[in-house]
Amino acid sequence: MNNQKRACFIDDDRDFLDVLQLRITHSRFQIQTVLATNGYQIIDQLMKEQPDVLFIDFNMPRAHGGQVISVLQSANVLCSTPVYFMTSHGIEKVGSLLKNIEYDGILEKGDTFSQEVGHILDRIK
Repeated sequence: MNNQKRACFIDDDRDFLDVLQLRITHSRFQIQTVLATNGYQIIDQLMKEQPDVLFIDFNMPRAHGGQVISVLQSANVLCSTPVYFMTSHGIEKVGSLLKNIEYDGILEKGDTFSQEVGHILDRIK
């Protein structure tokens, strides 16, 4: 029986997701990556399979991560799931666009990204 929790990473950049698969490992978490070519396409998937922690790219085609999370939260999905936005556009810029959304943090894609994710996963019980 697999007792691992599931950490889901959603992004529209296949190369970024491929690197994540190589760089992020955790003994208590299964790392799942999802390529989202359209932000809205992942709403149904997240409604059916809710992860234990979600990392979602802010800047995706058709619907940014904030819009996706807003739809899910209004449907009472992911209410107790930690949600982190990923961005390469600056934390302050993204944060200013997420004022009416509940989330746990914003991570900048950069040199310390993998370490920050590791610290987050360590804190989740």
